Amino acid sequence: MHHVIRVAAVIACLGVAACSGDSSIQTPAGAAGTPGTPGTAGALATAAGSGGRATPDAGTAGAAAGRAAMDAGAAGAAGVSTPPRAGAPADDDAGVSAIPDAAVSGGAPSFADSFEQAAALDMARYEIVTKDCSGTGMAMVDASTGHTGTHSLRIQGGGGYCNHVFVRPKLLANALPSPLYARVFVKIMTAFTENHVTFAAIHDMREDKDLRLGGQKQVLIWNRESDDATLPELSPTGVMLSAALPPGDWHCLEWSINPMTRAIETWLDDKPIAGLTVDAQPTPDVDTQWLRKTDWQPQPIDLRLGWESYGNDANTLWFDDLAIGSTRLRCTP
Repeated sequence: MHHVIRVAAVIACLGVAACSGDSSIQTPAGAAGTPGTPGTAGALATAAGSGGRATPDAGTAGAAAGRAAMDAGAAGAAGVSTPPRAGAPADDDAGVSAIPDAAVSGGAPSFADSFEQAAALDMARYEIVTKDCSGTGMAMVDASTGHTGTHSLRIQGGGGYCNHVFVRPKLLANALPSPLYARVFVKIMTAFTENHVTFAAIHDMREDKDLRLGGQKQVLIWNRESDDATLPELSPTGVMLSAALPPGDWHCLEWSINPMTRAIETWLDDKPIAGLTVDAQPTPDVDTQWLRKTDWQPQPIDLRLGWESYGNDANTLWFDDLAIGSTRLRCTP
């Protein structure tokens, strides 16, 4: 197995019962959550029960190469959760410039955002997702810290499944490039614990389940929701082949999913993570478990950033300089 990094998803939700159904996506069961309270208008967007997901349609459409940065758009429209949508309508392009956003290197992105254009989350371009139930999770634009500028996307995630919150770019619904390359700078307040958490989710249309990138055993892992397979395997050797995400500083995280070759790669600060790689050759303690599902061939159709805890871990995260493309984008702004 070539230890060039490839990536896949975190561990399944244990003992979590779904709080209310969302027929478009199966989610690990969780304890019932109390209904969320709609956020106040302005810079704060509260996770108030926007449980919908864009319904998968005809496969993985290539993302239009020119779409990227947004206008100031609906700058004050934060605080209102977007209702469920079926697919990605053409008018999702409204308010989006054809000029890519800043902080992109390597290949040309089809989508990029440095969150500098508005003081509030642009609800014309993004939607808040709290599948099944909502609680204390919140998403907002934070003007106090940024990787390249002064703004970033801030996620305040609570402990327990129903206190989750995710932000989904509308332009990427049913429009991820293939192969998929993603790059985002991330800063976490608290180091990951032994418990399983997710901070990035990619929906696989073929299985109607998520590929989840997050943490467990204090390191980065991928989990495939459909069968709970983890990358790496959570043996002592597998854990050593992953990497911790140090808290308090910005770190560049990249991943690639290639549906044709069934390959996953992952990089942290430009360095490949050997334990977060799937290739054609099973490697003990890394992707042997993953490759036991011989018919796995993902069709990614959307991307969400946020927080979901399957234990009781709360955290605050910041995301910045997000870029999506069909070739590696790399970390140098």
